[in-house]
Amino acid sequence: MKLKSIFHFITQMLNLVNNRDGLEAYWRDYTYSIIFIILSPLVILFLYLYGESSSAIFANGIGLIALIIAIISLESSALKLKDIQTDYWNVRGIDEGKKRKYHDAVQAYDAASRLDPRAIKCLINKANDLCEKGKLLCGKDDERPFIEALEVINRAILLGPKYPAKLNPDTEEESKAFQEYANALKTECDILLALADHREEYAGPRVDELRNCALKSVERAIREYPENNPQLSGAYASRGTALSKLGKHKDAVEACAWAIGLDRHEAIGWAIKGNALSAQDDYEAAINDFDKAIRLKPDSSGFWYNKGQSIRKKGDLLKKDQDYGRAIAFLHVAVHAYDKAIEYNPLNKTAWNQRGRAFEELNQCHFSEDLMSFESCVKPTNIYSNESIPWLNTDTAIYSISNYYLTEALNSYNMAIDIDPTDAKFWGNKGSALKGLGNYVEAINAYDEAIRLDPDGACYAWANKGNILISLGKYDEAIQAFDEAIRLDPKYALARHNKGVVLQLLDKHKEAEAEFAKGP
Repeated sequence: MKLKSIFHFITQMLNLVNNRDGLEAYWRDYTYSIIFIILSPLVILFLYLYGESSSAIFANGIGLIALIIAIISLESSALKLKDIQTDYWNVRGIDEGKKRKYHDAVQAYDAASRLDPRAIKCLINKANDLCEKGKLLCGKDDERPFIEALEVINRAILLGPKYPAKLNPDTEEESKAFQEYANALKTECDILLALADHREEYAGPRVDELRNCALKSVERAIREYPENNPQLSGAYASRGTALSKLGKHKDAVEACAWAIGLDRHEAIGWAIKGNALSAQDDYEAAINDFDKAIRLKPDSSGFWYNKGQSIRKKGDLLKKDQDYGRAIAFLHVAVHAYDKAIEYNPLNKTAWNQRGRAFEELNQCHFSEDLMSFESCVKPTNIYSNESIPWLNTDTAIYSISNYYLTEALNSYNMAIDIDPTDAKFWGNKGSALKGLGNYVEAINAYDEAIRLDPDGACYAWANKGNILISLGKYDEAIQAFDEAIRLDPKYALARHNKGVVLQLLDKHKEAEAEFAKGP
């Protein structure tokens, strides 16, 4: 047992080499304390033996005081060593989290918490990394990292802004304690928002309830932050996110304006404001805000992804207005933004999926009857910045520009599926790309997988499968597919219309007329 303790002590000392300044301070204080403890009894003994009685008593008193001070100093050095060790494990956890080694990060934070159970910063960092693990790795039915993150942050909140009794009010230590408490509340908001997004993606329950709870947490955090605290801008940005997610976009823009006003270098404030503006269909202003966020943090996959979304939505509006040439230019810029998002996070499955959808829309624009010469419409110009955009080279396309677009879409969907094979949307989109490429059998297999993964939300998968079955001449199976689509959505007019078309092909004209009559 003694050998184990000695080994543990030596290990800690080796670890502390990474914090040399703190270690040197510790050894300096520790050495001075030991010297005082050794010298004080010797001085007392010397004066007792050789000094005069009156001076010896006075000297002994001084020596005893020095001995007490030395012992207290030694205890203080031990506490300082604990702080140094806690900081080491906390920093190590942060480093492991940046590498996405979440298991190792959590182990490091746990080591820090064992040394100092009241270290709120370690609990906050642990909760943040668990939340990031959930966002990156969790599938449909897995919420464990989010739930564990909430449990950790609740422990931090329960500690509250309680500072040791020896600290006086209105001091720097008290301000730091309240800051950490506010940080914990703000982190709770961020975790609740992430859990709500996860549930929304898979049609889970209580999404708005979670977002309302998140809003309450961050508003408490804003009240608790000390005045002029540098982290207050981040709290306003989180408030903006919560408001935007709840559909209160004007309030969200105002909250983000506060965040930016407090810290114009707060990139997240510009990005959240961009999201709120995009939700109000103000795509031009949103894209400008995303550019400001990207200039401050150019390696953010999320910023690039959201910029791509706003650009693609602008392209969709142009497509509806039949301005196909400009729509194509916007969609190319959107693809570039998705590529940047993927560059900084290759596991960004939503970026892969949206990249595929952008290519499918490019294909639709290319075949629009009002489209003029393709060469005159599409130019490799960046509409919103001076950054050059790599031209999408189609010289190596196997058959045509359409084949190139759809193949790129299919490749993007396959990458999204490789990252998360349980998402029915990815399989449905893959079926669409395969259908466009004429691979009907594989397309049906993709739609079947989408139906298996999400049977209650498979209305469009059934309808698209029915359309393929018509092309294959399998009319009875097509009618069954349309019936399933109508069962899931009785108001799905296109499915009823296509079923009527199949009935006409089977010379069942009365039944076909009945289906047409049920339409809009």
